[in-house]
Amino acid sequence: MNFSAPNNGGPSPQDLIASLQDWWALAGVDTNFVGEPMSLLEQGVKIERTPQMVSETAVSRLPRATEDAPSKAATAVSENYPLELVAFVNQLSKPENLIEAQWARDFVLPKGNQNPEIMVIVAMPEAQGLANDSYYAPAERQLVLNMLKAIGCNELNSYFSALSLGRTIDGRLDHSCFEMLKKRALHHIDLVDPKRIIVFGDTAARIFFDQDFLMARQKKQYINHVSSKTEAIATFHPRILLHRPELKADAWKDLQMLTRIADL
Repeated sequence: MNFSAPNNGGPSPQDLIASLQDWWALAGVDTNFVGEPMSLLEQGVKIERTPQMVSETAVSRLPRATEDAPSKAATAVSENYPLELVAFVNQLSKPENLIEAQWARDFVLPKGNQNPEIMVIVAMPEAQGLANDSYYAPAERQLVLNMLKAIGCNELNSYFSALSLGRTIDGRLDHSCFEMLKKRALHHIDLVDPKRIIVFGDTAARIFFDQDFLMARQKKQYINHVSSKTEAIATFHPRILLHRPELKADAWKDLQMLTRIADL
């Protein structure tokens, strides 16, 4: 299925370099990955919550961290997370509460309504997205919206997040931070309470499923979080799909593994 309008212009040298780096990432060459399983939180009783929304204004780029924040972040970051979504996002809005303050100075907060049809999770913001307070470059963002539309969703009934709210210099996450980012993400998922989850890319697949991307996308997955488990799929990062449009048919197959959305 074609998710986007054809692009008649050829890729820039920068895009080609980024594409090659991404394919190295898909092969796992760039990742200091240890094949030891990370335990998931046990499934519990589902907790009913009053729907909340993270407002548009809350998504604006956070203020830059102070110069000495990275050196303090390793010991100052709290794992005592609020039990309400708005309070949790407010906590994320303060760089001193972010492990990613060790490697980034600009951050993008999550956006969307509680209890959405789809929660979309990526490893970190794209460099071109940071300037627009987005996780994606403009063309990538449009492709994500087109993919959601293809399965009966839109921006209003979706929730957008990243494991790391800031971007590393080389676009890679060190394995040593996986456990903390995963713990925070599982708490986040529990508060958002989505019906389904789409995970983009190799790094996010490794963190959630303890598998490389190519293995994780072979079947429907489930993410166990604090009070329940949610069906999920891993699929290609939209950046990859823009560079390799022939993979869109495979991405469409991935999306079809999700339970059919009622209003489709």
